[in-house]
Amino acid sequence: YNRTLEQQVTQRTAALEQSQAKLRDVYDELRLREEELRVIMNALPVCITYVDADQRYRFANRTYEEWFHRSRGEILGKHICENLGEASYQVVQPYINQALAGQITTYEAEIPCVFGKKYISNSLIPDFDSNGQVKGYYGLITDISDRRRAEAASILEERNRMA
Repeated sequence: YNRTLEQQVTQRTAALEQSQAKLRDVYDELRLREEELRVIMNALPVCITYVDADQRYRFANRTYEEWFHRSRGEILGKHICENLGEASYQVVQPYINQALAGQITTYEAEIPCVFGKKYISNSLIPDFDSNGQVKGYYGLITDISDRRRAEAASILEERNRMA
């Protein structure tokens, strides 16, 4: 009886050790993929954010930190208004409300940044839970300042030609 019990304990211990090794491998792979994703998101010249239903930042990539001259620690957990300021928040709030109502929303706006004002294009993509409730949204913000300046210069040039 003792020998059978010892064999069972040995077999179960081996099975547990094997399961733990597999879990470690999966965890290591997950960490690697997470790091790869972080590197990609931080290398892109666009702002990527995730904002929850309470309008608090849960993720912001490095470009976002640079644009607003704030560290991730100063951004995460904060309400959007705290980061953008009241005036800019009033401009973007209707679009945020649309995203939180479940609509994919894209808009263009002028916002102040540490480098001066930027013209941005922002796409807000709702994030739904398994019950279909919006739990937040993803934001993809692109700097379109150069395009806007080129458009303004083109309009001015056209006006000067017509005058």
